[in-house]
Amino acid sequence: MLDNHAVYEHIRTDTGEVFYVGLGGPDRLRSVTRRHNKYHSRIYNKMKRMGLTVEQRIIADRLPKESAETLEKMRIAMWRAAGVALVNMTAGGEGLNSPSHEVRERIGAAKRGTKHSAEALKKMRIAQNAPDVIARKVAAHLGKPVSAETRAKIAAVQNTP
Repeated sequence: MLDNHAVYEHIRTDTGEVFYVGLGGPDRLRSVTRRHNKYHSRIYNKMKRMGLTVEQRIIADRLPKESAETLEKMRIAMWRAAGVALVNMTAGGEGLNSPSHEVRERIGAAKRGTKHSAEALKKMRIAQNAPDVIARKVAAHLGKPVSAETRAKIAAVQNTP
């Protein structure tokens, strides 16, 4: 077995805080994005919008897989015990091959989406129909060509009582 696994941490350059502990080979180390972890993606995108980067610190490399998994688990446990809010979805080592019940619930809730209260929906409707919002929408579409089919549909709706 090749000893090519590494344990690394992603650090926010705006606060200096570790927010992710990872495990991987050379290809995984080249990328600081984690598309399948929405919490990681949010931090990464926020940093990018601020013109900052995510720093990657390699804790250990050239490890056998088992040693790397153990070290990743230890680092995640250490940071969580210190009160650091990591975005890791599991306790480490196994990836999402066998997530805990808690992780399964979080993933399921995220996939179902958030439900908005009736009051929140009403506020959103009001905000979308505000005069300044409507003016911006109209301005965005001025000068765009409209097909004959679309014109016919618009006329049909306007002529309906």
